[in-house]
Amino acid sequence: MAKPKASRQERSILYQPKTPSSLKNDPEIPPIDFTSQVANFQIKLLEQALRTNADNQKKAAKAFHLKDHHFRHLLEKHRLSKRR
Repeated sequence: MAKPKASRQERSILYQPKTPSSLKNDPEIPPIDFTSQVANFQIKLLEQALRTNADNQKKAAKAFHLKDHHFRHLLEKHRLSKRR
């Protein structure tokens, strides 16, 4: 015998997306700190650019298509600036 279809109201209850409050209690989903994740990614990119360009900030900035002052700002922001 075929299973009866769920009504529209029943389906909407069954398939509700998780809300932020329900995500807090979900043990399968670890909390994510967006700001620190972005900062860590930027730091890795900056370090890699400096490494590949022999610590030459001007060349590293050019590799990222950034102005020199913007690149230096990012270095200072992440406390990576050393007077080179």
